[in-house]
This record gives sequence, C-alpha cells and structure tokens, in this order.
Amino acid sequence: MARQVKLGLAGLRLNETECRLLEMIVERSRAQHRVGCEYVALSRSEMAAHLRCSVLTTLRSCQSLEDAGLIDARAGCLDTGARVANSYCATALGIEVARLYRLERARCESIEARCTSVDSEG
Repeated sequence: MARQVKLGLAGLRLNETECRLLEMIVERSRAQHRVGCEYVALSRSEMAAHLRCSVLTTLRSCQSLEDAGLIDARAGCLDTGARVANSYCATALGIEVARLYRLERARCESIEARCTSVDSEG
C-alpha cells in the first residue's frame, strides 16, 4: 500500500501513487502543450509502467484523482466506435497539488540526504 502524502491541504488525502500520477499528467501536458492544463492521451498500461504498479492500481488512482477534482478524464473513442487511450487533464487545483507534491518530495529528499551524511560521518 502506498504511503499517504502530507500536502497541507485540509480534507485532501492522496497517496504516493496518486501524486506521482498527477505529476505525470501535468508534466506530459507541459511537454506537449507548454501548459499543464491541456488534455493528454495516456493508456492505462503506459501509466502503470511509468508508476511501476498494476493497471488496476492505476485505474483506482485515476478514479480517486477525478473524484477529488484534481483531473478530468475523457474516454478515448473514435467515430468508428474503436477504443483508444483516454485523455487526461489536470485541473487548476490539480496543478497546484502537483506543485506542492514536488516541493514536499524535494524537502524529504533533502532531509534524507542530511541523515545519510550524518550517518556516514559517525
């Protein structure tokens, strides 16, 4: 089970996998559109491979992010009825949460680095 991430937002509970997925959607949108709030097509298997988790975990994380209002998802379907990868877009709140997650992760990595250096000295 993924650990809960403390982002300092009352009422918002996200785990590490959900935060990493949100960050992936924002980064992919920025890479393709130069902004973090445009739709990007991502297959569930692509997301699962990036996150190193199962497709089912990815599906649950997407649903959780959508329920929290952090992303919007559109079903991928061609005019012929053929299914293609869904498209995902981070909301304004989602972009801010992704930013807070990056800050929290950097803070934790800094603490870990300091602890490692103290351990190696002593």
